[in-house]
Amino acid sequence: MIRFLDFDGVLHPDAAYHTKRGIELRGEGELFMWSPILEKLLSECPQTQIVLSTSWVRQLDFKRAKKRLPEAVQARVIGATFHSAVETGPDSVPWMERTRWQQIASYLSRNKVQDWIAIDDDAAGWPEDQQHRLLRCDPQTGLAGLDYEITRAALRECGKARREEAVKYARATNALEGLRQSPESADQSRRYIAGEITAEQAIEETKARYLKKPTFDELMAHKKENPENADWDQSPGGFEPGH
Repeated sequence: MIRFLDFDGVLHPDAAYHTKRGIELRGEGELFMWSPILEKLLSECPQTQIVLSTSWVRQLDFKRAKKRLPEAVQARVIGATFHSAVETGPDSVPWMERTRWQQIASYLSRNKVQDWIAIDDDAAGWPEDQQHRLLRCDPQTGLAGLDYEITRAALRECGKARREEAVKYARATNALEGLRQSPESADQSRRYIAGEITAEQAIEETKARYLKKPTFDELMAHKKENPENADWDQSPGGFEPGH
């Protein structure tokens, strides 16, 4: 899931200015003062990737803008709405003259993104049918002014339908092969759908579960629950199907 991230009015008050000394905050507080809130949100939403949706990229360049973020946040950044190519061509509208929605819509079109949400203080030009994808901040309070639980829930909800479909498909495939879902697998599916773990983490958990050597008690419990299976004979290496 993609999160479009603005800086000004989100990670610090909307009072940042580009000066000869660099970008300065002319007001109370400091630049990126609310970044810890973003870090906490990301730690609880492992599915999230970030696309920078801020004028900082055009003013500083992508790499320098990205480096202003905490390292844990930098690791999630995969791109930006601005790059030099978006302003080329005879019919191109200068990037700074586009509304924030137009900037994001251009990225969505270029990259075929479906699961996304934006955190921004600029709602100008947003179409009515896309308002639910905008977590709008107050320019002076940014992330600190949003309800944390509601924000986290909104981030996890985005992409949930796609994850549910993936789990349904996996369950249907297993059922066709005569396999039953274990309690551990069911809990894993629940956490994946809720956005608590990524698909990669789910795969690694599954690998670890299947590579783990069963204990004697686990084998006996399996035999009791599955009497139709072959007998289990004791062997030097543990228990294996009888012949």
